[in-house]
Amino acid sequence: MTDKQYQLIERREDYHHALLQLLELARQRVEIFDPDLNYGGWDSAAVADLLQTFLARSARNELWLIVHDSHALKTRFPRLTSLVRTRNHQIRLAVTTPEAKHLRDSFVLVDNLHSLRRFHSDHDRAALELNAPETASILQQRFAELRIASAEDSVNKPLGL
Repeated sequence: MTDKQYQLIERREDYHHALLQLLELARQRVEIFDPDLNYGGWDSAAVADLLQTFLARSARNELWLIVHDSHALKTRFPRLTSLVRTRNHQIRLAVTTPEAKHLRDSFVLVDNLHSLRRFHSDHDRAALELNAPETASILQQRFAELRIASAEDSVNKPLGL
C-alpha cells in the first residue's frame, strides 16, 4: 500500500488542482458533500471529463452528490447537469433537509480511501489526504449521516417543458 499523503491547501487554485488529482484516483465510488458547488471549479471541463471517465469505466461505479440547494446545480452548472441526466443510473443527487442546512464544511470522498475537505465554506483552507483510510472512515460515516438528513432530488425538467 502506498504511504499516506497529507497536503494543506490555502488557495482556490490549489483546491481545484487537488480536486482534479483526487478525481483521477476514483475507481468505484465518489461521494460529494458541498453546500452549493460554487467553490473549486466544479463545472470546469476538466472535472466533467474526469467524472465522465470515472462513470464510463464501469456500470457499477457510483457518484453521490449532496448539496443544501440544487438550484445552482440546475441553473449554473450545465456540464454537471448534463452528466447527471446522461448517467442518472449511476448518480444520486440529494438535498439536505432544513435540519442540516447549518453545515458549512464540504468534502469529496473517493473509494473510502482518499479525501479533500474544506473546513468551512467561507474560507479557502482545505486538506487533501491520499491513502488515508482512517480519515476516509470518519467521512464515510459523516456522509451516511448526511444521506439520512437529505431527500433525493433530480435535475430533470418538469413535464411539458
